[in-house]
Amino acid sequence: MLDIMRRKAQSWMIKVLLGLIVVVFAFWGVGSIRERQFEVIAEVGDATISYRVFQQNYEDTLQAYQQQFGPALTDEMLKALNLKQRVMDDLIEKALLLQEADRLGIIISEEELEQAILQYPAFQNQGVFNQELYLRVLRANRMNPGDFEQDMAEQMKISRMQNIIRDAILISDQEIFEQYEYYNEKWNHNFVKFPISPEKVYASGGKKASQEPLITEEELKKYYDDHPDAFKTPLRRRVLYLHVKDKDFLDRVQVSDREVEDYYEINVDQYKIPEKVHARHILIKIVPSDTPTQVAEKRKKIEKILEEAKSGTDFAELARKYSQDGTASDGGDLGYFARGEMVGPFEKAAFELKPGEISPVVKTRFGFHIIKLEDRQEARTKPLEEVREQAEQAVIKQKAQELAYEEAEKLDQEVYERNSLEKVAEERGIRLETTEPFSREEDVPGLGYRPEFVKAAFEYNIGEISKLISEPSDHFILKVLEEIPPYVPEFEEVKEQVKLRLRETKAKEKARKEAEEFLAALRKQDASMDDLAAQFGVEKGETGLFPRQNEPTIPKIGRSEELWKEAVSLDDNHRLPEKVHLVDDAYVVISFKERKPATRAEYEIKKKDFLRNIISFRQHDAYQRWLQMLKARYEIVVNETLL
Repeated sequence: MLDIMRRKAQSWMIKVLLGLIVVVFAFWGVGSIRERQFEVIAEVGDATISYRVFQQNYEDTLQAYQQQFGPALTDEMLKALNLKQRVMDDLIEKALLLQEADRLGIIISEEELEQAILQYPAFQNQGVFNQELYLRVLRANRMNPGDFEQDMAEQMKISRMQNIIRDAILISDQEIFEQYEYYNEKWNHNFVKFPISPEKVYASGGKKASQEPLITEEELKKYYDDHPDAFKTPLRRRVLYLHVKDKDFLDRVQVSDREVEDYYEINVDQYKIPEKVHARHILIKIVPSDTPTQVAEKRKKIEKILEEAKSGTDFAELARKYSQDGTASDGGDLGYFARGEMVGPFEKAAFELKPGEISPVVKTRFGFHIIKLEDRQEARTKPLEEVREQAEQAVIKQKAQELAYEEAEKLDQEVYERNSLEKVAEERGIRLETTEPFSREEDVPGLGYRPEFVKAAFEYNIGEISKLISEPSDHFILKVLEEIPPYVPEFEEVKEQVKLRLRETKAKEKARKEAEEFLAALRKQDASMDDLAAQFGVEKGETGLFPRQNEPTIPKIGRSEELWKEAVSLDDNHRLPEKVHLVDDAYVVISFKERKPATRAEYEIKKKDFLRNIISFRQHDAYQRWLQMLKARYEIVVNETLL
C-alpha cells in the first residue's frame, strides 16, 4: 500500500467527488449511535454487508443524484429509480465479484495500484499527478490513503474479473449480419382507433354515432352491489412526526475562504468551458436505398456546390437553396457546439478549420456535407472569483445537510433513550405535526412523495416509534397514532364515483364492440379500410416503417406487448390481426401494409456502429448471465427489515 499520508478526516464536505470518481468507495461516514448501524444487512457467501456501509452508500448515491439533477430530480424520478434496492444490488455484486476473484487467484500488485493512482485524472494537475491534490481530495471525502488504496485495488480486481467474462465473447460476421437483419426488418401498418372515453365515444360521427344512454338509479345500485371492492377504501394510517429540515440549518453555517477554495479545486471540472466552434453546413442526404450510381451523382452535386461556395457565393444562401436538413431555412446555421456533439467525421473536419474557411466534402452516415467555420471559442476554466458565490452556496448547502443529519441523529438517540417522541419534542421546543390518514399508495398529506416515510408508517405497530428516516433534504421520526381499516362506503357516499365508473365501463364496452365490428367487416372485404373508417366515424392512420428495436412500441399507436406480437407477425398472406387490442385509451385495429427486409448494402454502411453495439450487448448479456450463476452458487441472505 502507498500510505502517502497519515489518517485524516474533515467533516463538512459530504462526498463531493461522487460524480467524478467512478470507483466504489466504502466511505467512513459519521456512523450512527444506535446499535442497528452495526447490524448485518446482508450475508453474501463468506462476506457480510453492514447496515452502516449500506446506509452510507445509499446517502452518497442519493446526494449524487441531487447534485446531478438539482430541482429536475422529481418525486416521480426518485420513485422510479428505487435507489435502496439499486444500492443493495450493487453491494451484493461487489461482494460476489471480490470472492470470485480471490477464488480464481486474481491479485493486484502494488506497482499496478500505484500506476493506476498516478494516472487517475481526479488527482492530476495539467496531466501530472499532484500529491497535494490527492490528499485534498481524500480529505474532502473523509478518507485516508490506506482505505482509498484498498478500495481502488478492490475495484481493479472487480474490473479484471468483469473483463475476463466480457472478453470471452466471440461473434462471426454472419452472426452479426443475421442480428442486423432481425433488428432492422421493418413493418408499416394502417390502423384505426376507437377511443374509450365517454366524451369521445358518443361524439364520433359515421353510422355508429349515438347519444349517450341515460343511467338509471337501478343500474347504479346494481353496479355498486356487483363491484363492492371497486369502492372499498384502502387501509390508512395517521402519523405523528418530528421533522428536521436541511434548509433550517442554512443560516447556521459559517464558510471560510479555504473551504470555498477547496471545493472549487476539487470540482474544477464543473467550471471548465470546452472549446466550441460556430459552423454552418450544407447537406445532401444519402439514404440506405440509394444505389452506387445515385450516391455518385449526389457527390457530384455537392462538389459543384462546393465550387460555388469557394468562388465567393454567399454560403448561407447556398445552404437555403441546396441543403437537405432542418437548418436550411437558417442558412445551414448549427450554432456553437463542442467536441462530442457531432458525428466523428463532421466534428473532425469542423475543428480543423479556421474562421472563414470552408471544408472539402465530408461524408457521414447522413450524407455529404460542406462546412463553413464562422467562429471559434477557445476552451477555458472559469476562475474562482467568477464562480465564488456559486461555490460558496454549494458548500453552505453541503454543510447544512451535515448539520441537519447530525441534529436528527441526536434527536433520534434522545427519543430512543426516553422512548417518547412527545417528551423530547416538548423539552427541545420542537413542534410535532400530525398527518391526515393516508394509504400505502398515496403521497403523505402535506409532504408529498415520501417513500421511506410511508414505508415506516405501515411497518411499525400502533404506538411504536420509528428509527430515523432520511428522505431528500429532510429527516423524520414517526409515531403511528391510528389505523383506519378498509371499508365499503354506503351507496350514497360514493354515488358519483359509481356513476363515473359505470359510464366509463359502458363507453369502453361500446368502443370494443365497434372495433370488433370494424375488424369483422375488414375480414369480409366488403369495403376498404378508408371506406370503413368513414362509415364508423374514425380516422385512418399509418404507422410508417418501424424496426424491431421499437419493441413493444408502435409509432402513432403506443406501447402494447400483445399488439406488438401480432404486428410483427403480419404479412401479405396474413394481413389482419386475430383480435382488437386496447392500447392506452383506445381499441386499435391494424391492417398490414408493407414489410421491408434489411439489405446487405444497408448493413455494410452501418456495420461499424452496429458491430460495436451488438458486441456491447452480447458482453453485457453474458456478464449478467454469469452474475446470475454466481448468485446461485453463493448463499445470499438479506435482512429486508433493514432495507
